[in-house]
Amino acid sequence: MENKKNNSTTILVIVALVLLILCLCLSCIAGGLLFFSRNQRVEYQNEPVLETIEPTAFPSPEDSQSQPVTPELTPEGNATQPHALTEQQQRIIERAEEIRGLTSDTPVKLVFRSRDSLKEMLMKDFEESVTDEEFEQDRQLLALLGFIPEDFDLKTFYVELYAENIAGFYDAETNEMNLIDDSSEMENSLTLAHEYNHFLVYENFDPKNNLDYTDENCKDNSEYCLIISTIIEGDASLTETLLTAEKDLNLKPTLPTVQEPSVIETAPKYFLDSLLFPYTDGYLFVAYQYRMGGFEAVNNLYKNPPASIEQIIHPERYPADEPIAVSMDHYSRIIDEQCEFVRESTLNEADLNWILSSAYDEKWRISEKDAGVAADGWGGGAFRYYQCGGEPMFFAKVVWDSIKDADEFNKALSEQFSLRFGKPGATGIWKNSDGLLASIKPDRDMTMIVIAPSVFDSESLLDLLDNSTSL
Repeated sequence: MENKKNNSTTILVIVALVLLILCLCLSCIAGGLLFFSRNQRVEYQNEPVLETIEPTAFPSPEDSQSQPVTPELTPEGNATQPHALTEQQQRIIERAEEIRGLTSDTPVKLVFRSRDSLKEMLMKDFEESVTDEEFEQDRQLLALLGFIPEDFDLKTFYVELYAENIAGFYDAETNEMNLIDDSSEMENSLTLAHEYNHFLVYENFDPKNNLDYTDENCKDNSEYCLIISTIIEGDASLTETLLTAEKDLNLKPTLPTVQEPSVIETAPKYFLDSLLFPYTDGYLFVAYQYRMGGFEAVNNLYKNPPASIEQIIHPERYPADEPIAVSMDHYSRIIDEQCEFVRESTLNEADLNWILSSAYDEKWRISEKDAGVAADGWGGGAFRYYQCGGEPMFFAKVVWDSIKDADEFNKALSEQFSLRFGKPGATGIWKNSDGLLASIKPDRDMTMIVIAPSVFDSESLLDLLDNSTSL
């Protein structure tokens, strides 16, 4: 579930962390293996993506009217060896421009930093960007939805996660390509294979100004910014995959050897699913568009981005399948009398999938395959997050493409609630030993979901939901 604080600093830290995981993910995806094995992708998920894409199927410099010109990278600090690009890394940049069909007249600044100084810089920015109150609000919401245990220390987890593995990254705000001076040549080469595409995209499409991809807008439109970040990361992942297929570049994705289980390996499942989504699902979405229309179709995504996460998950539905606007104002008065509103956002298809299949307790999960089937048919959704006497409350409304789609999801969510809370009472309401209440209210092609603490008097709200008709 996308956080409202989708700011550039946090994104940079996540990118720096996840690039190490990404190399392995791309290798798996290229061979037809997916982290998210959802049956709705049967049109292409069993095909080796690299074979379908054909890495050599891009215009050569000879075929273009203007030859790609590799910009002269400007080193910062100590520009002597080994703080300079190797011959292989120069070839990666040149080949990336050829493959992607993009160039820039502005050179990117090459910055080599020690691993410790990069960690220190990113951690400082990260801790300054999120308040303790925001961490606590997020912790309570994630616990309410079953993604983390009630006593989970969210801030410490993020600090340990980000500090464990840091890779280089491109910073669009400063136009700096940050590489690690004590990394191996291969590690920095893999970073360039992914991050140089970010530089080309920001230079040619300017997401900040042309797409309003800014800190301010992302605080209020986290769903939109997740879509944009998914396009950007999917584009870079596709380019990296094509570069990896170029045998003369000798790029070999590997993961570092660790003696102890890593933080991400032992983290609740939700974090791995949500952190990798822009890369794995973004890659599949952008690769699909590339197969349909080459990089011209990919470039079009920056002019006409998808309208929903559903279109990312189901690339064949872009751009025709528009989401339905969902309003919950009719119900807000009753909740506002008892609770303090925190935020409202889109409840998208990926969120529903994770609610069904990514609980921290494995016994509470339904299979990813069944979750994918149940979440398919999403037509629109929204949720509101409240604080009721200091405890969190979740209220959501989902509109489905058909009554059949609604019934499939309601059945799956009922199963998940029963796995988590036990059998429902005679009124069809689930309650746990702490008095936490969960309810599903179907209404033809709509689903209302309530998860509320014991301090919330839910009777009037549930009565309203029972007596509402297609609002």
